[in-house]
Amino acid sequence: MIASFPTSFKEMKSLPTKTLIHSLARYAVAHDKVLETTDVAFRVDGRGNVLMVEPKKLTPHHQDTSLHREKCIVVPRQEAYERIVYATHNKMEQMRHLYEGVQKRAGSWTKISLIVVCIALLFIVLSIVAAISLDILQKQNFWLFLFLLINMGNVMIVGCSLWQVRKYSKQANIYLESFLEIENFYATISSAARLPLGDKTRELLQEIFIAQSLGVPSKNVAVRDEGTVLFF
Repeated sequence: MIASFPTSFKEMKSLPTKTLIHSLARYAVAHDKVLETTDVAFRVDGRGNVLMVEPKKLTPHHQDTSLHREKCIVVPRQEAYERIVYATHNKMEQMRHLYEGVQKRAGSWTKISLIVVCIALLFIVLSIVAAISLDILQKQNFWLFLFLLINMGNVMIVGCSLWQVRKYSKQANIYLESFLEIENFYATISSAARLPLGDKTRELLQEIFIAQSLGVPSKNVAVRDEGTVLFF
């Protein structure tokens, strides 16, 4: 089957935003199709239909190269276009909720970190005052060890809180970047759909959007007619 759209933070972190749109569009077009491999080739024919071609492979009982078989699934242009638009809108809303949720967590941990830092500073000041007033530094007794232990614990808690702030802030930035990229693509499609165009021009525009969103190279896009060539 076609690889699913990346949803975890680790997958999205390692995926460029342009590739993110390609993964979204390919999964939208092919997610319910019967495909056995992940390295499926996408093509666009002269009418804007999407062709999903599995790589050639040998049959189990034959090793003759002449018996290679190739499986091709055709998705009509209008269906492919609607699938991409629908999936883009849903993913845009999902990324918006993910970003808002992680941003709230980052804000909460920031407040917690400020409180913890204030408490740690207060303990340090109290420890210094107590050490001077009770002459703990010279006696080297149990209280000195206790104060040092408390302050070390406070420092560790502060470090953990700051690490949580950094982690959620980084996640929020990744989600925001992905959300803006998907939102920009969806806004472009939505704006183009409202243009007063003729049927042939609208079909050609849809074909361009389909090819670009799928990441189909120009050599795999068929020429619509003698006077029309797609440039990317």
